[in-house]
Amino acid sequence: MKKKSEAERLLRFEGTTIQALLEKSRLLEMILDQIDALIYVKDTEGRYKYMNRNYHELFNFPHNEWEGRSDNELLNEDSAIKIRRNEQEVLMKGEPDSFEEVINVDGRERHLISYKVPLTSTESYSGWICGFATDITDFKREAPELECNEILN
Repeated sequence: MKKKSEAERLLRFEGTTIQALLEKSRLLEMILDQIDALIYVKDTEGRYKYMNRNYHELFNFPHNEWEGRSDNELLNEDSAIKIRRNEQEVLMKGEPDSFEEVINVDGRERHLISYKVPLTSTESYSGWICGFATDITDFKREAPELECNEILN
């Protein structure tokens, strides 16, 4: 009888823990979807593991069709190469950095200020990268001579 009650207690505890984790995950996703930025996480091979809603909308991808894709599948070759080079630079330095990036989406040029952060806190995610980008296309049209560092300051 004691073993059964102990097992029941553990199941209730684990169920509560799982429920709490799911609730926190939903809350975090809701927050990230409300931020006016493009937010993503990529693995060591440059494949997307997370995209917030703004990213889905920019690339016009349904929520379940982006995971595992790389920039080579989403962008033109030149844009994909430049973005991957910037991410590799951040990973090599092991420190966050910001870049002005130009991408072509559906035949339209988009100017982004991207802040890239290497995920280094655990072995599981070593070599992964998280990025936050702000679309400054409209701003660049109004003041094309401004550079990234001038916009940030």
